[in-house]
Amino acid sequence: MLESSINFSDKKIPLTSSFQTIKVIYNSKEALIPIKRSTQVVVVATGTGSLALGLILFIFLRRTLLSKVSLMRRSVKDIERGNFEMKLAVVGNDEVSDLASGINSMITSLNDQNTYIEKLNYEIKLKERALQEKELREKELANTHIYIAGITNNIPQLLSYVNSNLIYEFVNKPHTDWFKEPAEYF
Repeated sequence: MLESSINFSDKKIPLTSSFQTIKVIYNSKEALIPIKRSTQVVVVATGTGSLALGLILFIFLRRTLLSKVSLMRRSVKDIERGNFEMKLAVVGNDEVSDLASGINSMITSLNDQNTYIEKLNYEIKLKERALQEKELREKELANTHIYIAGITNNIPQLLSYVNSNLIYEFVNKPHTDWFKEPAEYF
């Protein structure tokens, strides 16, 4: 059933027949004010919500990323101090995880190189010790040779050593004096 009246601006207008035409005249600026206000509220609410969500995401991502980066930075400082025994946890499949994996590979490589260098240094020390011992033995042998040469050259007898090929290996000074030839001659 059709209503017999219509409410308009706190006034009741009666309707007399079922085919009446209502003509509404309005001011477009006044009519759009509620729409503009609601649009402004929606824009402000959306902007505020987006800003708050962005800020929350920024804080969350900053904390998670910076904590990982801070851990890596501390690890690199430890490596710089010579600690090659540590390993970073590789969690996820992102650039930070790739960086952590790369740091772990670097630690392993540095540890291997450090072990190799320590081994080489140990071998160098052993060779230096062996060389010092050899030089000491050579000095002792040279001193012994001088001592024996002093004894053999002052004996009034002719002394010589002939090898199995009948070649003179050694002759003393009385030998060279007797034959009036240098030791190289024999």
